[in-house]
Amino acid sequence: MPGQSGPVRLEIAQGRDRGGDALTGVRPAAVRIQGLAIGIDVGDEDYADTIHDKCRRNGLLVSTEGSTVLLLPSLAIDKRTAARGLDILARSI
Repeated sequence: MPGQSGPVRLEIAQGRDRGGDALTGVRPAAVRIQGLAIGIDVGDEDYADTIHDKCRRNGLLVSTEGSTVLLLPSLAIDKRTAARGLDILARSI
C-alpha cells in the first residue's frame, strides 16, 4: 500500500505458540504510511514499548511515539532485508 496516507485497520495477534497457530487474543492496531515511514498504533504505550524492546533485542531498530511503533527503513532497503525486519517485528508482537 505505498503512498497510502489514511489509516488502515490491522489486527495484531497475541499469544501465538511457536508454530504461530494458537491465538489467545487479538488486539486492533491502526497502520499509517507516509512515504517509507510506517506507524503502527497499538493503542497502548506500554505495549508499544514492549514491542520496541523485543525488536531491539532481536536486531531491529524501531522507535516509539506514544502508543505508535515507528518503522523508518532506508530508501535503499532490499527485499531480503525488509523480509528479515518484518519477521523480527512479527516475532516481537
